[in-house]
Amino acid sequence: MKTFKKTFKFICDECGEFAQTETEYCEICGTKTMRKATNDDYAKYEKGTMREAKREAKETRMVFDKAQNAEKVEIKAEKVAEKAAEKAEKEAEKAAEKAEKEAEKEAEKEAEKEAE
Repeated sequence: MKTFKKTFKFICDECGEFAQTETEYCEICGTKTMRKATNDDYAKYEKGTMREAKREAKETRMVFDKAQNAEKVEIKAEKVAEKAAEKAEKEAEKAAEKAEKEAEKEAEKEAEKEAE
């Protein structure tokens, strides 16, 4: 903050932006309200930047949380798809075994009929 105070010694009353040199008009908003900055101005600026930093951190955290939640949902969807695929495979195996057993039974019945 010390360097900031030494660099930006002037402030605009209208827009609140700091300036390095005292000019007749503000370089940002164009009004004629430039003056020397006080310790209160620097304190307000510091509080504002702290608030802004906290807000940015909160936004970043929210974006990160959303990304994590999306990733969790994706993982759950993959697991559900895997379970469904496994279940379908088991059902197919059971159906194949059942068909095989029925084919064997029919073959036995035909063999019995021929034997009679």
